[in-house]
Amino acid sequence: MHKLMENKRAWTRGLKVNVMELIDGRQAKFSIYRKNADWEYQYALQDGHLLDDRILGMLNVLVEDKDWDKVTLHCVAAGRDYNPTNDYGMDSELFLTDIETDEGFLDDDLLVTYAELFQFMLPPSYIKGSYAICLPNQFKAGCSTVAPGTQITTPFKERIGIVVKPLMEAHSPILGGRLIGVVYNPKYEAL
Repeated sequence: MHKLMENKRAWTRGLKVNVMELIDGRQAKFSIYRKNADWEYQYALQDGHLLDDRILGMLNVLVEDKDWDKVTLHCVAAGRDYNPTNDYGMDSELFLTDIETDEGFLDDDLLVTYAELFQFMLPPSYIKGSYAICLPNQFKAGCSTVAPGTQITTPFKERIGIVVKPLMEAHSPILGGRLIGVVYNPKYEAL
């Protein structure tokens, strides 16, 4: 993910974006893909016990409904089972951050629809609206909305940063790929 403030030229004023909390956890990917006539599952998280019926159900529905050959759920696993240094006061939770298909990433409205349908948590969203150069600075620091500071077990009790991405997926020639950016809380970066 690109640091947004180092690539400001990639972002245009008025672009409709979602600004959401950056979750401190372990990245996890769950995929289903067509291999010859069969379907195969793949996951990239060492603790395979997260590959549950909810994940399998969502993957199966996506490939059946849309006739895609590959679907990947991009998630962040958070909680003391996956990140004991910052557990947000929970045992474990899986936050759905993106759905990627063989046609690209799904737009924000479809991501939200599928997350609600399969009861996945999404990272907290601070604003869905028009991008302006001052927008990242308004939200990069402050209290985490994943959990109250009293539940966070690390000395750093604020949000670690934000992720900014367009509501409609976009490619950036400046970035040479997907338009998505992260802005870290300066206090977190100073640790």
